Amino acid sequence: MSVALDLGSSEFRSLRQEGEQLLARRIPAHYCVLPAAPPQRRYLEQACIPYLLADQQYIVLGEHAADVSLVQNTPLVPVITHEGIPQDDPVGRQVCASLLGSLIPQRTSPYGRRLPCVTTLPADSAADSMTGAFFNRLLALMGYEMVPINSGFALVLSSLAEKGYSGLAITFGAESVSCCLAHTGVPVWEATFAGGARVAEEVMAETRKQYLYDREGTRYLDLLTIARWSRSPAVCIDNPKGPDAELFSSLYREWLGETVEQIAMAMEQASSSTCRGPLYVAIGGRPQRTGGFVPLFIETCKKHGISITRENVIVSPADSLQVARGALIFALLEEDRPVWQSAAAA
Repeated sequence: MSVALDLGSSEFRSLRQEGEQLLARRIPAHYCVLPAAPPQRRYLEQACIPYLLADQQYIVLGEHAADVSLVQNTPLVPVITHEGIPQDDPVGRQVCASLLGSLIPQRTSPYGRRLPCVTTLPADSAADSMTGAFFNRLLALMGYEMVPINSGFALVLSSLAEKGYSGLAITFGAESVSCCLAHTGVPVWEATFAGGARVAEEVMAETRKQYLYDREGTRYLDLLTIARWSRSPAVCIDNPKGPDAELFSSLYREWLGETVEQIAMAMEQASSSTCRGPLYVAIGGRPQRTGGFVPLFIETCKKHGISITRENVIVSPADSLQVARGALIFALLEEDRPVWQSAAAA
């Protein structure tokens, strides 16, 4: 069995191969909290909604959490924040463990050998960071050995095969942007920049006064509503109509401008004579599903000296498993030359 995990800041995804079967799973990386009271329990059980009990609260995960949030007018809580896994949030950590358990099976081996699991971490955190160490421990308890991979490189493997695995891959995440410039499948340069699409969504929620309140009266931003609105036909960020769309477009222009500027500077410093010919760019992540994103991205690249055309940009708006598929490809390629054994011997 070969296993890959793509642990994004807004969604967790898994892809694994068992014999001739390819099994994919995904679950939003958020939850909501209800008081452990009889009315709430009756509501959850009558609606056949699964839940956890923690700290005298009912915890609802994933897609169910989004539905419960709307019905019960309670906020969605992201598992991953700007700082990664919150260190003082035992409920959030229990939620993480439950999410992983829903994506990949518990594994036991009579010889105690862990199965390698190629993993992209939230915001491409370092393996020795607190977030990386937390997921490493979780996977070890489930019988897996975490093998970290940059999400940009995973996108190279899944999207640039027809281009000889050469080009630039960029994953636009909720909390960060990860990039990889590769030549014939070998990374020339990799980087991750802080600040993702969630920043613009937070500003929009504040501007539109899109809030939810918990039972103590604490106010939260209703980011789910904003995220859904941003992917609606009413939004086209390269040709906005109306004040809300114009503000959202300006926020995206600012974000893309800062991000592409960093990418252009890093590419110039890491330029390689082996990377010749037209530059192919694969882009992934939720923002590519926003109307007008690709034209605005190309326009921004040209402003910062990255010469690309629409024909050279590879997008798959409906494919949420781009990165997970690349991680699984990496796992399959490395089966005969496992990197975790090489690292251990070094």
